[in-house]
Amino acid sequence: MNEDVQKGISTTPAAEWLLDNFYIIEEQVKSLRRDLTKEFYAKLPVLSSGHLKGYARIYSIALELVSHTDGRIDEKVLINYIKAYQSNNVLTGRELWAFPIMLKLVLIEKTRYICEKIALAQQQRRKVEEILKDFDENIENTYQLITAIDNELKGKYEVNSAFIEYLAYKFRKMGRAYTHVLRYIDERLSESGTTVDAITQKEHNEQTASKASIGNCIVSLKFISTVNWVDIFEELSKVEQILREDPDGFYSLMDFESRNYYRKRVEDLALRYRVSESHVAKKAVELAQNAMGKNDPADKGLTHVGYYLVGKGICELEKEIGYEKSFNRRVFERIKEHPASLYFGFICLITLLLVACVVQYAFFGSVNYGIVMAIIAGLAVIVPATDIAVNFVNWVLCRAIKPSLLPKLDLEDGIPQEYAAMVVIPALLPDEHRARELIDNLEVYYLANREKNLYFSIAGDFKDAPNKEMAGDKKIVEVALSRIAELNEKYSQKNESGKKQAPDIFYFFHRHRQFNEKQNKWMGWERKRGALLEFNEVLLGSKSTSYSIMSHDVAELPKVKYVITLDADTVLPLGAAKKLIGTMAHPLHRPVIDEKRGIVTEGYGLLQPRIGFDIESVNKSLFSRIFAGEEGIDLCQCHFRRLSRPFRRGYFYR
Repeated sequence: MNEDVQKGISTTPAAEWLLDNFYIIEEQVKSLRRDLTKEFYAKLPVLSSGHLKGYARIYSIALELVSHTDGRIDEKVLINYIKAYQSNNVLTGRELWAFPIMLKLVLIEKTRYICEKIALAQQQRRKVEEILKDFDENIENTYQLITAIDNELKGKYEVNSAFIEYLAYKFRKMGRAYTHVLRYIDERLSESGTTVDAITQKEHNEQTASKASIGNCIVSLKFISTVNWVDIFEELSKVEQILREDPDGFYSLMDFESRNYYRKRVEDLALRYRVSESHVAKKAVELAQNAMGKNDPADKGLTHVGYYLVGKGICELEKEIGYEKSFNRRVFERIKEHPASLYFGFICLITLLLVACVVQYAFFGSVNYGIVMAIIAGLAVIVPATDIAVNFVNWVLCRAIKPSLLPKLDLEDGIPQEYAAMVVIPALLPDEHRARELIDNLEVYYLANREKNLYFSIAGDFKDAPNKEMAGDKKIVEVALSRIAELNEKYSQKNESGKKQAPDIFYFFHRHRQFNEKQNKWMGWERKRGALLEFNEVLLGSKSTSYSIMSHDVAELPKVKYVITLDADTVLPLGAAKKLIGTMAHPLHRPVIDEKRGIVTEGYGLLQPRIGFDIESVNKSLFSRIFAGEEGIDLCQCHFRRLSRPFRRGYFYR
C-alpha cells in the first residue's frame, strides 16, 4: 500500500487508518507474542462443547465482546460485560489476567480480516490503473478500453464492487469524454440486475464500515495498553471481594504485590484440591472470623486471612476444605518440619560417597600398605569433599525452593504515628568534614523518603584515641550540631505565628569515649553494635548511656516503633523506608517473643533488605571489583537465601 500511495494510486479510508497506525498494531503483536505463552494458555479452562470446543473459555468471551461492539471497547462496557457473565459463571483469577491478552488477540484477528478486505480492494484498484495506464483524455477511439473492461466483466456471476466503484470514479474524474463508456458499463451491469450507482453505493457503505471497524480496533488496542488493569481486575475478581472481608481489615491495606500473592495462593490451592477459588477464599475468611472470639489472637495474626493462606494456618484451611493428604504429601510435609536433618543429612551423605570413592580407589590402587593409603586419602579429601557437598546442596536448594514473598502494607496515605520510625547512621566521625558529609547524605535520604513520622539521625563516635578527649573533638560536635539545626530550620513545619507544628526531623547523637583494656585505647563502647544498643535505649527514654552529646533532650525525642539502620556507605533509595516499615507492620510479621528463651519465635524482630552494589563504587579500584564479585550477583545475599529458604529464619553474623 505504501508503494501504491507513492505511485499515486488512491487508497480506501480504512487503508489510511492502517497506514497511519500500523506501528500500534506492530507493538501489540510483539507484546502478544511475549505474554501469551503455550504454558500460560494451557492452564486456562477450555470449552467442552460448542463451535469453539477446545478453545479457552476466556477467548470465547473476548470474541463475543468484540463481535457485539464491533471492536469498540471502553472500561464501562468491559466491566459491565464481565459482571453480567459472572452472574452465571465465575471466572478464575488466571482468566481475568488473561482477558486483556485475549482482547488483543481478538482485535488483531479482526484487524487482519479487515486488512484482507483492504488488500483485495487495493488489488482491484491496481487492475483499474493497469487498464487505464495506456489511455488518456485525448484518445478518441476507446474500442480497446471497452474491450479491456468487457474482458474483466465477462463470465463473472458477481462483479467486484471495488473494481466498478474505482473505475467509475476514474472515468468521472476524466470528464465527459468517457460518459459513453460509463453508459456501456451500466448496460453490462443491467444484465446482472444492478447499476453502477448501486454498486458504488454498496462499496461506499462497505468502506465506511471497514473504516469504522479498523478505527475501533486501533482505538481499543490503545485503550488496552494504557488502562490500569489492576483496578479493573480487582473490581471484577470474586476472590478479591471475598478476601476484602478480612476480619482485621489488613488485607485491604496491603500493596498490590502482596494482595496478588494471596490471590495466587488461593489459585494454587484451588487447583491442587480441585475446588473453586471462591470456596478456598471463603473458608480462609471464615477461619479468620472464628479466631476473633479467641483470647488475644492478634499476636500471632490469627484474625488475618493471610495466616491461613501463607502462614502456619494452612493446615487448618486444608482441613476446612476437606482435603485428605496423600502419603507422598504427608511425607513431604514431615520432612519440611525437620529442615536441619534434611540439609545436613544430604551434606553428610554426599561427603561420605565422595570420601568412599577416593578411599576405595586408594585401597585397590596401591600395591603395598593399602589400608594406610586409604586412611591417608580419606583424611586428605574429607575437607574438599565436604566443601563440594555443601556447594552442591546449596545449588540444589536455590533452584528447588522458591523464595517466599514478604507481604507488606501499602501505607498509601503516609506512615501512621503508631508506625513512626527513625533512620540512623552509626558512624565514626574523625573530623568535621566527615560529619558534614554524613549529615548532607541524611538530607538526601530525607528528600528521597519525605514522609510524616519518619525521622533521621546520626549516631556518632569519635575515632579511637590514647586519651578520652582529643583536640578537634569539640569542633566536630559543633559542626554537626549546627548542621542539624540548619536542616531542622529548613524543613520544619511552622504555623502563621512561626511556631513549629511538628517535631524536628533531624537529630544528632554522639558518644564519649570509654577505655577499652584489651585494646588499651579510648573508644566508643562495643563500636557499632554498642552504638545501636545504646541508641535504642535512648529512644526508650534511658539517660544512663554513653550518649553524652545530643541535639535534643531525651524528653523531646519522638516516640518511634522502628529503627532503620544504614551504614555510612549505604544509600536509602526512593520510597524504601515506607516499604520497610510496611513490611514490618504487617500482622504476620509482628514479633512474638519467648520471654524464657529471649528470642523471637514468630514474626520478625529484624528485617534485612537486599543490598546492591553501586556500579560507580564497584569500579573504583581493583579491590572493590574483586570484593563486589560479579555484577548483578550479591554473594552475601546468595548465602543468606540458601540458609533462610529451607529453615524459614534469618541468620546474622557479626
